[in-house]
Amino acid sequence: MVATRLEATYNPVIGFLPQLGLAAVLLLGGESVIHAHLTLGQFTAFYLYVNMLITPMRSLGVTLTSLSAQPPRARASFQLLDREPHLTDAPDARRCPRATGACSCAT
Repeated sequence: MVATRLEATYNPVIGFLPQLGLAAVLLLGGESVIHAHLTLGQFTAFYLYVNMLITPMRSLGVTLTSLSAQPPRARASFQLLDREPHLTDAPDARRCPRATGACSCAT
């Protein structure tokens, strides 16, 4: 539950921060184009390069978050698998015949 709560808190932050950075690039780059410090082509190229960099960085953040949550999840899964089953066979239950792999249905 703790890992899920942390993931629910930080995933939106990981998604929002790059968008905030893009907004800053748009504002500062737009101002530079208006004052002729940059051409529109230079600004567009820079913006697209930054945009192409954001997706792998976001994926890396999500992967690292997921990997940090794996040990507790694995531990919980193994605890579940190690439990004794609640359902047991009846004492007078018949054994199933051994399967041969051949179809025994009439055609």
